[in-house]
Amino acid sequence: MDAENLDEKAQRIIAAAFELAQTGGFEAVRLRDVAARSGVALGTLYKRFRSKEDILVGALELLAQRYEEGDLTHHIEGSNAEDRVVTLLTTLTEAMFSSPNFAKALLRAVASGVPSVAEKVGAYRGRMTGLILQSMEVQGDDERGMRVAIILQHVWFAAMVGWMSGLRDEEGIIEELRPTVQLLLEGSNAA
Repeated sequence: MDAENLDEKAQRIIAAAFELAQTGGFEAVRLRDVAARSGVALGTLYKRFRSKEDILVGALELLAQRYEEGDLTHHIEGSNAEDRVVTLLTTLTEAMFSSPNFAKALLRAVASGVPSVAEKVGAYRGRMTGLILQSMEVQGDDERGMRVAIILQHVWFAAMVGWMSGLRDEEGIIEELRPTVQLLLEGSNAA
């Protein structure tokens, strides 16, 4: 999914879901309310999205696409791969914390196990892998770099779930990620 391939109604649906999630979290994203807020019929919503998880993960994929298009990694500073990756993950974490209710709704949608969202979650994962690889300054055909990027995504996601569950705060997430990045990139060509 990309913004260019979304029609105006689908964009309004995603915007409405974002607004509802931002104010009331996952529970507030009721499909009837999304349809009403976006000014589309419920049937029109179902033609474009199968569930609220589908809409929320679509929103997540669009956010990742915007990071790519905005070339987020060119604004990531650091003298080595470790610093750049930590900065990238810090930036992404701060973005999630800027809309905590929406972030928690996204995490629930991604972890929902709803089969219809698996493809979008996969696309998001691919975009995240690319962002991490760019921060590491390694190519996508670097097998070790790919493995490191995927592991870092898993650790970041687990830390975010810990935050959603009340086990960590923003600072705790970054402090958990920093030694993981150092350990995984130690001795790497990118470091």
